[in-house]
Amino acid sequence: AASVPASSRGPNVERGGNTRSSWTSPVKERDGGENNEDEDEDEEGEDEITEVAMIREYLLAGKLHRAITFGMDVPSLLFADPHGKDCPPPSMKLPGSSPSTEDDADDVPSGGATMMDDDAVLRRRLFSPCSKLLFECELDYCRVLSSRFCRVLLPRSEHGSHAVRTMAVEMMGSCVLTPIMGCFNPDLINYGLITLLRPYAEAASGETAAGGGKVAAEPAVSGAA
Repeated sequence: AASVPASSRGPNVERGGNTRSSWTSPVKERDGGENNEDEDEDEEGEDEITEVAMIREYLLAGKLHRAITFGMDVPSLLFADPHGKDCPPPSMKLPGSSPSTEDDADDVPSGGATMMDDDAVLRRRLFSPCSKLLFECELDYCRVLSSRFCRVLLPRSEHGSHAVRTMAVEMMGSCVLTPIMGCFNPDLINYGLITLLRPYAEAASGETAAGGGKVAAEPAVSGAA
């Protein structure tokens, strides 16, 4: 039989008809099974995205609403002492309450002898019950909106008084706008959507059940005929 020139075999064809992409050593197949499973588990762990990691990316990109980040020093929050060594973050438990989980335990010593993960530090600085960072940012944003509302709503004579204007802005921002913004809770929004859509879902399920009964009754009528 005539031999095929080496130039016409292609880059992946070797002598003997085996291809480099399809041929695998049996020893590698036997020994590499468990290693591949461990590598897959490591890759899954590395690819896991946490809520705090997403918040960090949104803070860096400036994609969060100003009501959350109004007046917040984002670079200092993310990069100044990110591991809580010099300034430990607040605890995730309320003062006087006993820790129930590992996250609630106050495992940050006051002297900063142990460094924490940067995501854990950011989570405590933002969402700790002892932290007022997000609340103060939201309240300052509501004060700015309240100042604009009072400029339109109050008469010119009353708005010209510094005492009246300051009291009206603080009352509207603290007692009106802040509670309204507090209503935009994910759990509350989810409850409202379920309550609004429940009648439509029940009506649709009733129509489906009625349509199924009609379809099931048609063969019986045709059989009797």
